[in-house]
Amino acid sequence: MTGRENVSLPIIDRFKRLGLVDITRESAAVARVLDLAQVDRRALYSACSVFSGGNQQELVIAKWLLTESRILLLYDPTRGVDVGTKAEIYILIREFAKAGGAVLFHSTDVPELVNLCDEVKVIYRGREVAALSDDRLTENNIMRAALGETLENNAPSRTPEQAE
Repeated sequence: MTGRENVSLPIIDRFKRLGLVDITRESAAVARVLDLAQVDRRALYSACSVFSGGNQQELVIAKWLLTESRILLLYDPTRGVDVGTKAEIYILIREFAKAGGAVLFHSTDVPELVNLCDEVKVIYRGREVAALSDDRLTENNIMRAALGETLENNAPSRTPEQAE
């Protein structure tokens, strides 16, 4: 598929008129998110497979930006991409959050979590063991919690039912 077709696929019905896809409207909308994601406009007519892994990742993010969703679920979105593309993806994520969107972000890159996230929840053996934010959000604290160490003054928040 071309980048245009791939990016618009989740919401293709929005571009239909009388049962046919209005390619002009579709292309304009996709071009807008490609610009946001800093993907070359040739993605409108080129197959996704001709792009680098980093640009393919940015195409995936552009796809979900086009849906105008309020929540992004991202699983290691920068794994295996070059440093420049990582920075572009970080900017997209931050801009999305700044505009009022919520991001649930999973990463195996601990420095990435520290530098990008407002809050990090650490799960150990299937349970939340730490909720880190502000000055407690450090690589050291994330790794300690991930290895099962209990962190002082950092118990995860409890529901009223759990407090009883």
